[in-house]
Amino acid sequence: MLFVTSLSKEDLDEYLTKGLPLEFGHSLTDLLGGQCAAGFVITDLYEDLMSDSPLGKYHPNYIATRGMKM
Repeated sequence: MLFVTSLSKEDLDEYLTKGLPLEFGHSLTDLLGGQCAAGFVITDLYEDLMSDSPLGKYHPNYIATRGMKM
């Protein structure tokens, strides 16, 4: 898998042609900062593992926040 913030059209075409997986995600800065910028105050944070996931051996699979609109 390739994790990048953006791909050129040529690179994207190559990945699609070869049937390679693409990954999409948001940084914690985008997620948490976006909530704060929208007027929320983050009052709690929780991470959880999916026990049957291979990735769960290395890091949490899920993150949840609780925020209050100010």
